[in-house]
Amino acid sequence: MKNRPPFDLRRLLVFYNAAQVVFSTWLFYEFGMGGWFRGYSYRCQPVDYSQNPVAIRMAHASWWY
Repeated sequence: MKNRPPFDLRRLLVFYNAAQVVFSTWLFYEFGMGGWFRGYSYRCQPVDYSQNPVAIRMAHASWWY
């Protein structure tokens, strides 16, 4: 191991970081469109057990988080 060159992971790490930025941007957008930008109450938001598409979208984004 003493005479071996180090692994070149630069391209892999650049791709990984770019994927994380894209995923974080998408997740922020999903949380926003699932509630925060649509009248979400920060004080007391009741639990929505319905099959409402907005509630499903928020649950889906929360699962990915």
